[in-house]
Amino acid sequence: MFLSTKVAAIEFDGDTVRIVVVKVGGRLPVLLELYEATAAYDAPEQRFEALVNAVDAAVGQLRSHPAAFVLCASTTYSVVRTLRVGLKGRRRVAAAVPFELEPYLAFPIDDLLVDFTVVAERGGETEVLAVGSRRELLDEQLAILEAAGVEAEAVVSIAPGVAVKAALTPVNESDHDGDSIANAPSASLPAMERSSGTPAFEPNVPRT
Repeated sequence: MFLSTKVAAIEFDGDTVRIVVVKVGGRLPVLLELYEATAAYDAPEQRFEALVNAVDAAVGQLRSHPAAFVLCASTTYSVVRTLRVGLKGRRRVAAAVPFELEPYLAFPIDDLLVDFTVVAERGGETEVLAVGSRRELLDEQLAILEAAGVEAEAVVSIAPGVAVKAALTPVNESDHDGDSIANAPSASLPAMERSSGTPAFEPNVPRT
């Protein structure tokens, strides 16, 4: 049984930053707040600072105090593949997954942060859901958040537009139990949890 807590999910959509605060720990996630801010700049070299300011503006509108922030990484820039690895044991499978995934890529494996979730073990094989996200993009977005004073506890691979979907769900502040983002287009993909500075995939958004 998980205790109820609030999590803020941050989504970058071009020059727009969206923040959705949800309450988790109950039967369904409940939408509490959604805000967005757009970065304004005149030259490409000003974009980073403008996005930092946009994050500041969006976070500054929050009325609640989230227990954790999560970065929503668009699956547009990710590779997702189910793989069968002829090995068992997490350490051995972890070493094999990048090599098993590489033949399906149109770019170098080094361009991705890769991890996996075990789906099943059958005989001497392990079936995994492997996910690789563009390293350069994640590094940039995490750097923007860090510059804005926001520490992302996890990175969640999620379909683009999840914040927009959540925004279409009415929020009744007197009775949140009737509102959820359960039908948002999240694709139920693994998450990359930041542990000692190194992203590692986990099946769900961290809960406390």
